[in-house]
Amino acid sequence: MELVQTSVLMAEESPTLAQQAAQGDAAAFSVLVRRCEGLLFSIAASYFSQPGDRADAVQEALLRAWRKISSLRQPQYFQTWLVRILINECKSMRRRRQDLPLPDALPVYQESGPALDIRMALASLDRKTRLAATLYYFGQYSVSEISSLLRVPAGTVKSRLHRARIQLKEELKDYDER
Repeated sequence: MELVQTSVLMAEESPTLAQQAAQGDAAAFSVLVRRCEGLLFSIAASYFSQPGDRADAVQEALLRAWRKISSLRQPQYFQTWLVRILINECKSMRRRRQDLPLPDALPVYQESGPALDIRMALASLDRKTRLAATLYYFGQYSVSEISSLLRVPAGTVKSRLHRARIQLKEELKDYDER
């Protein structure tokens, strides 16, 4: 119950924080960024295999977002706005650095348990499918929002999510038996 109340409170206060950030409040911007930091790095991992490249992409996206924060028209969509900036930055970095290999898998994590199993299963997905699944399940975006973010038809997003579900079910089938 407490988690639900906290989520509702965070959702209600985010537009206010985004409005404050849009007016140049660095502390509000920092709070908003910290809330979606994990998602940002997960998205960057869909584009880059090296941790340094991921960190560079996120950092550049955050710098660009801070410089352009006054252009944020709808504060309630701060996270979506920031994710779009990151996706554009990742694509731009890949174009500038053609020698970068696409990640075939996410990095191996040093933890154990259900979180590791899910990350390992996500690692088995191709980049486009992994990105759609990350945005849908971890970013909690709708199919239409993902469609807009990735600039692909909604049907493409649905098929990527369907493919992800099938592959994740297969990867995690042994988990229930433990």
